[in-house]
Amino acid sequence: MRIPPYYEKGSWQRFLAGGVFGGLISWIIFAYMFGTYQDTQILHISKQAKEIKDLKEDIKIWQTDYQKLNEENQKGVTLQEIVVTIDNAEKYKLDHFRKYQLETQSKQEINHLIAKEISKVYESKELIIKAIENKVFTIDDKQYRLEVSGIYLLYANLEIDVTMKFNENN
Repeated sequence: MRIPPYYEKGSWQRFLAGGVFGGLISWIIFAYMFGTYQDTQILHISKQAKEIKDLKEDIKIWQTDYQKLNEENQKGVTLQEIVVTIDNAEKYKLDHFRKYQLETQSKQEINHLIAKEISKVYESKELIIKAIENKVFTIDDKQYRLEVSGIYLLYANLEIDVTMKFNENN
């Protein structure tokens, strides 16, 4: 018995070519959708890992400072949270993940202030500004400098607004 020669008929050739092109297009769409989904998952997991690390660091800081405060028997209000906000990230078209990395790196520069008295934090306001402005932050082989545009001490929270610019001394 002989197999019919499908390769000679034009209708079969069009059908098979359409199947191949449809398969390629569907694979490209799948790869794009899967990539964007994985990107959001990576961002979510890295945020959770960073939050866990920050909480562990906060526990260590709170324990040591709590012991010191008990020894000194001070009753002052202490700094509980530091919030860093980048004002002009949209100007440089910085995606959320890199913006998050830049904010956390700048927050780590002044993380030692947590659980310190508000009055001492207020007195060292200029040092906080210099610590952030003099640091060159590197993310994905790009160097950034931050310029403090506002520093606010609201009850037990320190909020710092910064503007970002590329490092000119590469």
